[in-house]
Amino acid sequence: MGLFSRKKKSDMKEYQNEYSKEQKDLFRKGSEIVDEAPDFTMEQIDELSKNLPHDHYTQDLKNPQEFKFRQSSLSYSMAGNLDECIDNCNKGLEINPQSPFLLYMKGRTLSDLKQFQEGLEYLAKAVGLRDDFADAWWEIGRIHQIHNDMDSAILEYHTAQKLEPDYYKISSNNPDVDDGKKHGVLPKFTQTLNEKGVTVVLEFLANKP
Repeated sequence: MGLFSRKKKSDMKEYQNEYSKEQKDLFRKGSEIVDEAPDFTMEQIDELSKNLPHDHYTQDLKNPQEFKFRQSSLSYSMAGNLDECIDNCNKGLEINPQSPFLLYMKGRTLSDLKQFQEGLEYLAKAVGLRDDFADAWWEIGRIHQIHNDMDSAILEYHTAQKLEPDYYKISSNNPDVDDGKKHGVLPKFTQTLNEKGVTVVLEFLANKP
């Protein structure tokens, strides 16, 4: 009996995110399928890891059960069921406390719940274990942006961009930002997500007198 058969969907709190109701329903269905499906074997996981060397979702896994918790945490996050996402992160971290992906998922989910300081701590652990984790650096930048620490945000965004230039992009009318330098003025700061990746647009005011 799957998780969604044991627990009524109405019992789960749904948080707003960028996905439509139809997409969320698909993600929840994905969670149910994951819960019912047989575990991957370690041989299958090792093959995934080799074929996707830059995808942290498939890296540094201890066993098939941890992989299932990773799958569930991601599906719950995308469905907007953040409490369930954290629950699955915690279960996975009991198996592998040094899992960069689960630390990242828990950190970004805590930040979505506005528990920013705790979220930063988990994200810092993730990049401490894997300094090539672009998604985690980007999330750290987003938290700095929320707190209007634009200098730190831009530096972290640039770290992510350097690691995954085809996915993360930054556009600015201030040449100093191209090298991640301090700008000294507060920009208009927007993000867009599309099928090709994430773009941050920085539109700066005139320099301070």
